[in-house]
Amino acid sequence: MKIYMKCRAAAFALLMSSASGFSQDSTSVNPAPDTLVHVLIIPFNSRMYDSDANNEIISASKVSYDQLVESFRHGICISIREKIPHTYEPKILFEDDSLRELEMIYGATVYQYLSLPGVLPAKGNNSPAGDGEPKIKNGQLVVKENHIPKFTGISVADTGLLPYFNRRYGTRLFIFINELDIKNDLSDYTAVGSNNYSREARIHYTVLDQYGKQLCAGIASSRFPSAACSKEEIINKYFPPAAGKIVTDMQQHLAVSGPAGTKPGK
Repeated sequence: MKIYMKCRAAAFALLMSSASGFSQDSTSVNPAPDTLVHVLIIPFNSRMYDSDANNEIISASKVSYDQLVESFRHGICISIREKIPHTYEPKILFEDDSLRELEMIYGATVYQYLSLPGVLPAKGNNSPAGDGEPKIKNGQLVVKENHIPKFTGISVADTGLLPYFNRRYGTRLFIFINELDIKNDLSDYTAVGSNNYSREARIHYTVLDQYGKQLCAGIASSRFPSAACSKEEIINKYFPPAAGKIVTDMQQHLAVSGPAGTKPGK
């Protein structure tokens, strides 16, 4: 299972020095008017991908592994953007010249294997969370196994990162896509025998406001048949339902916590 705890010290220092340069450059950038809530959508790091179906999808789609991952990274973000209401102004940090800014975010992001919000552990399971330092393996965090439902969440280590994007783009909400898993459901032996089983796309996400407060987080999933091996079909047909769950979760939490961009304590 899953994580990406921190970058190498030298690389991190370089990225943070870049962030300082960005902050200086951003003094000439005027945030967009507050008539719309500006949302930044951050794609998952290419290392945070794990799939049981790579061979089938790559073969059917006639793409390389790297091309498949890039398509999924972009496809999830586009699906989320299309689900966001017109009262918001979404921007994908994949467009324009944003590679440097993506590296800033990945360098300042700490991945954590957390209990899934709103989901109780299985009855009779009182085991503590796995101990030992989590490691990354096959695109997922690896910790000592227990039966408490978990997901890959994030925290931002650099306190200047979100204010930088608020100044540069007027961003008030941040949708982090933390990880994508595609898993086979082999629980139905008859379906497996007839090669008619299902798969599940699981999108791990975290939504933060401009002050770093977590509004919501978890896993949004969508099931699809094992026969659906075209990356275009998966992106266009099966990512949108999961993307809609993320946007709905965000809106429901905003309805409780108050308008986006409200400073804590006000």
